[in-house]
Amino acid sequence: MGDAGYSGNTLTLTNGNHRMVSLQLDTSAGSGVLDLNGNTTTALGGALLVTGANDFTIQNGLVGITASGGREEIIHQFGTGTLTISATVGVSTNNMAVTKDGPGTLVFTAANPYTGNTAIDGGVFRAVDGTGLPTTSLLVLNNGVFETSAATFTRTLGSASGNVQITGGLSGFSANGGAVTVALGGVGSPTALTWGSANFNPGSLVLNESTANNTLNFQNAIDLNGSTRTINVNAASANTATISGVISSSLPGGALVKGGAGTLILSNVNTYTGATTISRGEVVVSGSLNGTTAVNVASGATLASGASGGSITTGATSGNAIDVAGILSPGDTNIAPITLTLATGTKLNFDSGSTLRLDVASAGSSDSVIFGGTASDWLSGSGNVTLAINGSIDYSSTYVVFQNVSTTGFAFAGITGYDTTNWKANITQVGDSYDLSFSVIPEPGSLVSLLGGLGLLLGLQRRHRRRD
Repeated sequence: MGDAGYSGNTLTLTNGNHRMVSLQLDTSAGSGVLDLNGNTTTALGGALLVTGANDFTIQNGLVGITASGGREEIIHQFGTGTLTISATVGVSTNNMAVTKDGPGTLVFTAANPYTGNTAIDGGVFRAVDGTGLPTTSLLVLNNGVFETSAATFTRTLGSASGNVQITGGLSGFSANGGAVTVALGGVGSPTALTWGSANFNPGSLVLNESTANNTLNFQNAIDLNGSTRTINVNAASANTATISGVISSSLPGGALVKGGAGTLILSNVNTYTGATTISRGEVVVSGSLNGTTAVNVASGATLASGASGGSITTGATSGNAIDVAGILSPGDTNIAPITLTLATGTKLNFDSGSTLRLDVASAGSSDSVIFGGTASDWLSGSGNVTLAINGSIDYSSTYVVFQNVSTTGFAFAGITGYDTTNWKANITQVGDSYDLSFSVIPEPGSLVSLLGGLGLLLGLQRRHRRRD
């Protein structure tokens, strides 16, 4: 390999360029730096293996294959830390390609000149398009995620140089370092994507991986193409992913599954007619689901409407149109309604252990579930259903929970989020609405005085009778 010198956790190469069959970096003992000291490090076999749990940086030089012939540099990032290569990767004269596999995160920060494909076969590849990811390199996502800090990512979907294609696995896009808009084909006129086509066929589409630290807006329309498709948002809830394009299905049977612990916002008028399943995390409908046969909210998952509300119109003719085993949250963390227009014979059903989360404010302002169309028997529930109140309560006000529903006898097993010491929460059916109000709990002293007064009154009545 040549000469090198150690200083702390930094290994600095000396005395010219260095060649090796492969290079393995084990970060188990701690983070570290490989300083190329302006030299070129060539992996003749084209392989770099990283293991361990800590971060590592390769800097100040050139990494890759400089010989002619279009070789491939393979980076096996199996460490759980981040591998950052701030050294230049490749040269512009030999069509060198880069393949990244393994579940870890790889970061390119230099202005890299290589011209071959960039294939992400696992984990996260973080770069800015046109800098770390060369403009002319075809980006291929096959069980990998491209993560960036650039405000927009607008590559053309295709197989030519400078394009991007998603060919399989858990693949997609993520935001780190700033909010990102993904608009394949261009902002303002993004290309409509058909799931299952040659250049767009992820096993699951990932929008914001767990490494994301900002929001992502995916502008392309998506055709589910007659199959059940999964979209995963794995980032923390604040780092939301929004699909602002229309989700449709040109063939019958197109259905959507939301996976991952993060929050997915659906902001357009979506027209697919298959089921919507929220298996993990949260789905916020700030636009609408127009024709979905059913919505199933798994235990621990959340269905919410956006800051200005949202609507769901079902196309089912029987069964439970919206089945909540987790949380239904109209307005999410804002005061807003969710409007449910259910087909004949369908219901909003709360399973045992489920929760309706209600945001309230002063003067009777609150979230609400509004049933569209003519009032009907659209509400059902079983077992332990909780009403969770959030916000500043005006205890003299009445809040409307359900509107335009004829179901009788619906009750919550428990109501939380209010002053249970001094107030009692009441759910009352008034016409076609269910209202939430509060009544004062008498103080113990007042109750004793009242009982004492009743006792004195009874005693006086008895004396009066005896005299008579």
